[in-house]
Amino acid sequence: MSASGTRLDDLGQWEEQRRFLLRSLDDLERERAAGDIDDDDYEALKADYTDRAADVIRRIEGGVAEVEASATVQRAKVPAWRRPLIAVAVLAVAVGSGVLVARSAGEREAGQVITGGTGGLAPGQKRIADLLTRARDATRAGDPLTAIESYDQVTKLDPTIAEAWTYGGWQLRIVATQAAEAQKPSLLAGAKRRLQEAIRQDPAYPDAYAFLAVISLRDENNPKLAKGYLEQLDKLTPGPDVMALTAGIRTEVGLPPVAATTTIKG
Repeated sequence: MSASGTRLDDLGQWEEQRRFLLRSLDDLERERAAGDIDDDDYEALKADYTDRAADVIRRIEGGVAEVEASATVQRAKVPAWRRPLIAVAVLAVAVGSGVLVARSAGEREAGQVITGGTGGLAPGQKRIADLLTRARDATRAGDPLTAIESYDQVTKLDPTIAEAWTYGGWQLRIVATQAAEAQKPSLLAGAKRRLQEAIRQDPAYPDAYAFLAVISLRDENNPKLAKGYLEQLDKLTPGPDVMALTAGIRTEVGLPPVAATTTIKG
């Protein structure tokens, strides 16, 4: 590792991010041309992808220069006959880092197909499984834009998957809470469209009702609408995480709290 801490695996990860962000910008342009995204969502996502890509490119350029400078210093300390061998080893490590990053992006949740094999899935199903894994990983990493992009790709491949509509919508709501005031209304509208589509595809999917209740109360100050979504939620079998998310708003809309002894189907 060099003086400022840049490593070859850092460069591999940054290069993978660069490729992903540039692909995302291309996908965004295609979505706009097809009319699949409104102007406000397009502008917000494009600005974020562009800023992130520029930052990653700067990191790559600085890291490459740093590694090269470090290598120059080290070469001066190495006998001439050993230098070609070291160059080959460095190249192998750099390529390997990129491969490992690409593999880690495709790792699946427990119980899903083992990375690197189809596990009997058709190619389209495998692509969906990979996209869902990438979206969940991005969600855990606090990267809502990557999660949205992945979930939206899932809905295009199979529009019946309620999870993709629901969590793509919730991640867009997170983006909206961090956006400029002028952009919030259109982003929230996009979030609600996704959540409502989730319910249309699967009326028994509880998470969508919970998220709509939170948006209705917290973002739109509409306790009546929030109460309606919670009443629908109570007819289903939400998991404990969903119940915990909505526990704090139940009394605000005039509903009794969930009893601690209530058994929730996970």
